[in-house]
Amino acid sequence: MDVNFEIRDLIYIRIGDTLFDLHNNFDFLAQEIQMQGNILKLHFRSNSNAGQPQSCKGLFFTAFNVNYLAITEPNVEFLAEDIRLDGITFYPSADRQTNNAFIDQATPTPTDDLLFQFLSDRVVRIKADRIHVETF
Repeated sequence: MDVNFEIRDLIYIRIGDTLFDLHNNFDFLAQEIQMQGNILKLHFRSNSNAGQPQSCKGLFFTAFNVNYLAITEPNVEFLAEDIRLDGITFYPSADRQTNNAFIDQATPTPTDDLLFQFLSDRVVRIKADRIHVETF
C-alpha cells in the first residue's frame, strides 16, 4: 500500500513536516463517507481546537483501488462519540477478525490494512493500492 503520510502515536498523522492530531483536533464525518467505483473518501473536519495549522479546515483520506472495505456501525450508546477517533493503525490483513488492537508503526507493510477505530466502537478497515491524505 502506497501512502503519503505516517502514523504517529496512534492518533496523529504526519504529512511532510506537519503533524495532525486526529483525536483532538478533527471530527470524523461518517455521514460523508463516499464510495465511487473503487475509490473511497473519508472526511475529517477541523473542530477549531488549538494545535492544528490554522490554514487546515479538514482532511480527506482517499483510497484508490479499494480491494477490501469493512465498516462496522457505531454502538448506539456512544453515538455522540462517533466523530472522535480512538486510534489509527496499519494492521495485518491476515488478521481481519481483530479490529480492536493497534500496532504503533509509522508506515504500512505491503500486506497491511488501514484501520480507524472511533470512540463509538465504529471501525473502518481499508485495503487499497494507494491511500493519500489531502488537506483543505
